[in-house]
Amino acid sequence: MKKLLIAVFLSMAILSPYSIAFAEEGVGDKFILELEGRYWMPNLSANIKSSGYSVSGVEILGTDINVKDDLGIKNENFFSGRLILQITKRNKIRFSYLPIRYTGEKQISQSISFEGATYIAGTTIKTELKADMYDLTYELDAIKGDIGFLGIIIGVKYFDLYGKLEAAGASKEGKGQAPILVIGLAGRIYPMKYFNLSGEITGLSVGRASIYDAEAAINVNPIKYVGISGGYRIMRFSAEDNGGKESVTAMLYGPFIALMVRF
Repeated sequence: MKKLLIAVFLSMAILSPYSIAFAEEGVGDKFILELEGRYWMPNLSANIKSSGYSVSGVEILGTDINVKDDLGIKNENFFSGRLILQITKRNKIRFSYLPIRYTGEKQISQSISFEGATYIAGTTIKTELKADMYDLTYELDAIKGDIGFLGIIIGVKYFDLYGKLEAAGASKEGKGQAPILVIGLAGRIYPMKYFNLSGEITGLSVGRASIYDAEAAINVNPIKYVGISGGYRIMRFSAEDNGGKESVTAMLYGPFIALMVRF
């Protein structure tokens, strides 16, 4: 499925000269406000670490925990929302919200430490992981015509992170926030009037936090005001604090479907 990203971008490049010569004006890019509802079905790969202090005040370094292998976390699907406000023909403000939620329960096979508590092998641990991602960006379509556009993106992704491990009635929690500035590109090409290929990629590293977020999609617009989309998204996030004693690394990758309504 990851090959879809490459295939869409290559298709955009290959079809571009033909589209310039033959494509009609594309349907779907003339609007003031676009609302999108998306259903994402990603696979998860993630590790977390959170150090802390025991009751007696002794520092306990956190274990680098693989959330799937060590905690029994399974893949989940998520709904997300996005709105795009087109201020002028070439200028857009975009906002999206993605709530990520995972839970798990497993009898651990080796001792792990989290937030100053150590759980010995054989303990059954219940896990709750949350991440709310807010995405606010500005897009300037530097190149735009009837057959598509190529735009520059700049903005910020903000993460609100939460983790909780619970065993035998006792629990430990870890929290953190990570705003990350991002830059990137977005593009679209119309091989046919009601059909287009789109893709975008954003990312950046700031301090000890970094992200890259890429997607490619095939979009159909049966009418001007409604569109449907299917594609593939890859997102990788990492953050580290306190000299590496606190860290999270997560990668989500998988297909999505979406419905767009325009005004």
